[in-house]
Formats: sequence, C-alpha cells, structure tokens
Amino acid sequence: RAAFLVNLPFGALILWFAWRRLPMLGGAARGEGLDLIGIGLIVAGVSSLTYGIVQIESLGLVASMVWAPAATGAILLIGYGLWARGRRNAAIDMALFEDRTYALVTLATFVFGIGFAMMFLTSFLFLLGIWEFGHGLTGLAVTPGPLVVILVAVTSGRLVTRVGHRAVIVTGGLVFAIGQLILGTQVTPSPSYLALWLPLQIIGGAAIGLLLVGLSGAAVAGLPPSRFGVGGAVNNAVRQLGGVIGTAFAVVLIGQPDTAIAGFQTAFLWIAGLSAITAGIAFGIPSKRKRSEPALLQIEGTSVQGKAGQTHAPAP
Repeated sequence: RAAFLVNLPFGALILWFAWRRLPMLGGAARGEGLDLIGIGLIVAGVSSLTYGIVQIESLGLVASMVWAPAATGAILLIGYGLWARGRRNAAIDMALFEDRTYALVTLATFVFGIGFAMMFLTSFLFLLGIWEFGHGLTGLAVTPGPLVVILVAVTSGRLVTRVGHRAVIVTGGLVFAIGQLILGTQVTPSPSYLALWLPLQIIGGAAIGLLLVGLSGAAVAGLPPSRFGVGGAVNNAVRQLGGVIGTAFAVVLIGQPDTAIAGFQTAFLWIAGLSAITAGIAFGIPSKRKRSEPALLQIEGTSVQGKAGQTHAPAP
C-alpha cells in the first residue's frame, strides 16, 4: 500500500513550485483565480467513488460501505458538472466537451486510462504473487514494455500525419486487446517469461505507444492554438482519473494476489475488453481533422498569431 503514497511528496513539490513560480495569465487580472470549489468537488468525488469500489472485494457489492460512498462520489462529480457549466475559471473546462470529437477522444482516453492502470498494477502483482519473481527481478521483467512505449511514442508522429489519428488509435487498441486476451487465456502458474510474457509485453508496449500518441494528438487536433493547453491538460487529467478507477477495479478483481491465478486471468480479460472499447470509440473520430481558425494569444503583453512563424507587436 505504501506504493500509492510515493506520489504524495512529488505532488506536494509540484504544487509548491507551480504556486511560487508559474505566472498567472489572463484571468488573474480579472479576479479569476483557481477554481478551489471545483477542485474540491473533483477530489472528493473521485476519492469517494474509489473508496466504494475498493470495498467490494471484502464487503460485497450490496454493502452500505460500498454503494453509499460510490453514490456520494457520483453525486459530487455530477455536482461539479453543474458547478462548472459556463464558469470561466472552471478546473475542467466543460465547454470543451461541446465539440463531439473532443468528447469522443476524451471518453476513449478515460476508458484506456482504466485499462492501462489495471494492466500496470496487475502485471507487477502477478509476477510477484504467482510467478514469485521477487521485487528486483520483477522490476527487470517489466522494463522492456515501457522502453518499447517510449521508442514507439517518439517515432510515430509521421505515422499519425500519414494515416490519421483514428487509424493509429484503432490499431493500438485492437493490438493491445489481442495481447491481453492471449495473456488472459494462456497464462499459467508456471513461469513462461521468454515464450509468453516478453513477446506480449513488447507487442503491448508498441500498442500503448500508438494509443498515447494517437489520443493526445486527437484531443487537440481540432482546437485553435489558444485552447491547446487546456485541451491537452483536461485530456490528460481524464486519463489520470481513469487510472484511479482502474487501480481500484484491479484491486477488486485480483483480491489476494498470492492465492489464485483466476483473478489475474479475469483482470487480463477485462483489460482486453476495455482496449477493444477504446478502439470502438475511436471509430467515431474523424481520421484527419481541419483545425479551427487560430486565435490570437495574449501572453505577457505580446500578441502571438496562432500560425507558426507569425508574430505581431501588441496593440497600443
């Protein structure tokens, strides 16, 4: 459980640095500071929903300590949606979701975030609890996947330009789903790293690399330059929220990680299904989208035209 606490000091450091060093642009001059109420609703809603989910494994689905916090979390998140509507400084700009493509991409990102977090936690616990690799060997065993993710992510930009975001996301989602399906149906208590785990990890790493690039690019592809920052930030935040839910579901499905393989097999199949859903949602995303007319950005008194290479002095 201490693994989940590792992020706290880093989060605190980031908050301190941002509060002390990052300039407040635009809205600060009009009194539009941080949406503290909105942030509170999101944090409380996600926390409550997660708490309810992780109680399912020990208390059962109908226990009051499951449905009560889960329902409270859902109500708080709905309340945030009502609070944020039309609010200029909302923590998550709900106006972005009026764009159908952005809404679809963000939904696909949320579903992928659930599956990705489930895969990450499940893989570690499987190698530790079922194959009994030990912590050091487990760390080495999962390293090839992230390395492939990085390699694919930094080299697939031209592929996106050539075939479009939809093809990249659909391909990544289906390949990831197939890999997890094979893992869920073929994995056994007997270690089979070189013959099964390593090849599927490499394939899965390539698929995740495609998904990360495709989803992040598609999220802002149709936005004007003035919306790049908020559009990308909201999309990434939604993926992280999906990760919280995915981690909670993984805990429920796995149960006690050192006692049975059935929970892991079920988790791998769930991940395959979520990946297939991600690919299915992506079919509604335009393959190549024409960006909206670039907006004029106001940054520290300098007007910058959205089109690359064109800058103008600020108006008097």
